[in-house]
Amino acid sequence: HQTQWEQARRALEAHVERAPPEGTGLDRRAASQLDSLLLEAAGSHPQSERLAVALSTVVPGLGQLYSGHPLEALHAAVLSLATGYWTYYVAVEGTVLESALGPLPWFVRYYTGNRYWAGVRARERNITGDRSTVDQALSILRAE
Repeated sequence: HQTQWEQARRALEAHVERAPPEGTGLDRRAASQLDSLLLEAAGSHPQSERLAVALSTVVPGLGQLYSGHPLEALHAAVLSLATGYWTYYVAVEGTVLESALGPLPWFVRYYTGNRYWAGVRARERNITGDRSTVDQALSILRAE
């Protein structure tokens, strides 16, 4: 991730060095703005999909919270806790078979879905950040 922005900075530097005489290329102000933008993007730390999944494996909803989705985190935590408790209650008060046929599939569904969506949200956040940087760079270039 950082490499792509560093490569973009090197390409910008090479372009500025080879720039034709003033008035025919990218002006210094725009080049400076682009350089700052690319430097900031290169220094950003993308969300790790693996870490988001690992966090949600340990504590349901923590991966969504890490990825910047607090309401989804709350939703995942509540559903996993509720279905986990329901599974435990049926297993203790009823039979293991009743637990396996009743609440257990729901718990597994919410727990595995929680882990999956934590990774998706981390990936989406990275894509959104990249798009924002590209949009800002294009607006600088359009102002030229």
